[in-house]
Amino acid sequence: MFNVLFFDSGVGGLSVFRDVIAEYQEIEPCFLFDNAFFPYGDKPSDFIRNRVTDLIRRITEMYHFDMVVIACNTASTIALQSVRAAISIPVVGVVPAIKPAARLTKRKIIGLLATPGTVARSYTHDLIRDFAGGVQVLSIGTTELVRIAEDMLAGLSCNLGEIAEVLSPWTSLPEYRQPDVVVLGCTHFPHIKNEIHCIMPQAMLIDSGRAIGRRVRSLLGAMPKKMYPERETSVANVAFCTDMSMLSEQNRQVFNRFGFQKCLEFRPDAGQDM
Repeated sequence: MFNVLFFDSGVGGLSVFRDVIAEYQEIEPCFLFDNAFFPYGDKPSDFIRNRVTDLIRRITEMYHFDMVVIACNTASTIALQSVRAAISIPVVGVVPAIKPAARLTKRKIIGLLATPGTVARSYTHDLIRDFAGGVQVLSIGTTELVRIAEDMLAGLSCNLGEIAEVLSPWTSLPEYRQPDVVVLGCTHFPHIKNEIHCIMPQAMLIDSGRAIGRRVRSLLGAMPKKMYPERETSVANVAFCTDMSMLSEQNRQVFNRFGFQKCLEFRPDAGQDM
């Protein structure tokens, strides 16, 4: 079994965790989510880069992991290279599925649904330049859908009208000018995939989750099986947040449903009480 750390600002990265486990089960997972600064989509790039790098560096110094999966598009597009430079184990990031979308579109129009930060990043612009030549890319940057996804995972009802309002820049266009493939460029959005499909039933919705699962399977499958000494504390199936006072009971239950037995606060500058 391999120890894998999953990281996001909220619960959205659980969609990536679910897809990774579907591809490769030889994993003992731990999840760290930075709820103290959720959501990342409207935060400055330098802040995100420094914050994500510092958190992941510190937790990997405290506990043994074989791999880190940054299960957040915004954090990946900003901090992936910085995190890789800071730690010595493999780091897998999540980036918008622009390349497969450009290959799948028949109308030559794709939609990128992401956070404002991901839409604006040069990394995303480079993906579009490199892999979507000859394809029109229509982008919507939203933090509202992030909130809706978090609420739905917590068991709250969903207002389809709110989702429709976010998507209205596309749905108000004549059908022949609407995207026929939509990239879910935030790991929160697969959690509301059915609701988005209700608003845009003719569009194919794609995300990077299964591709990330295959990448994790490939990397871990090539690693030698190592025997590590038994530790007094195990972080397998533990979800760490960065501010316990902001952790709702609903979010705690979400992690429990995904198999994480404990939700604890990560305090990098103090001892961890397990």
